[in-house]
Amino acid sequence: PTPQRAQKVSVDYTLWIGGSDKKQIDSSKGSAFPPRLPAPFVFSVGVGEVIPGWDRTVKQMRAGETRRVVVPASLGYGEKGIGPIPGG
Repeated sequence: PTPQRAQKVSVDYTLWIGGSDKKQIDSSKGSAFPPRLPAPFVFSVGVGEVIPGWDRTVKQMRAGETRRVVVPASLGYGEKGIGPIPGG
């Protein structure tokens, strides 16, 4: 079954930015720099804890499912972006 509104979910992800020269900027699978141990990302679906692109996608997924998700700026951080994530 798919998650219900406000249900806690745990996801692994890797965040890439860029066009032809993609660059990994974050991952739940850990990193060497800055040093971080692997830990899934936990959030409640459909209550605004994450960007709309994640809410919409994850609430349609089933446990164990893997997807490649491309989030447009309008469902992400908008025209301005945030930190290393560029705006649309």
